[in-house]
Amino acid sequence: MDVICFTEKFLSPNVPDSALSLDGFKLIRKDRVNPPKGYGGLCMYIGEHLKCSLVNIPSSISRLLISDIEFLFVNVFLGNRSYLFGIIYNPPISTKRSYSRFGGSLRNIEVLFGYFANKYDEVVISGDFNLDILRDTTFSRD
Repeated sequence: MDVICFTEKFLSPNVPDSALSLDGFKLIRKDRVNPPKGYGGLCMYIGEHLKCSLVNIPSSISRLLISDIEFLFVNVFLGNRSYLFGIIYNPPISTKRSYSRFGGSLRNIEVLFGYFANKYDEVVISGDFNLDILRDTTFSRD
């Protein structure tokens, strides 16, 4: 299966799809408008031979999400099977306040997984989670 995912692509809507084309692939992109500090943005290349569709998150789920996290989900059909490919970008954390938001972002991921759990034959998630599981992330001082 031909699927390529990118996070932090730093592109604006002013960059045309034609400037990003790859032979043999369809481009699906989600640009950030006015990104803080220039980061963010997602794109996915799907092999032209694959049937695919953008997956929209229903408002009942999106209301539960914190706006910091970025995501893009695409349903890819191969034969009689349905595969969900997703990209998630969680901005870096640097302060106690943003750590709290990051914890919220982990809850976002849980909410999304819960929503997708039984809807697809396979689920593949990639991304930049900005999480160092080897580092102590608890704050001992204010």
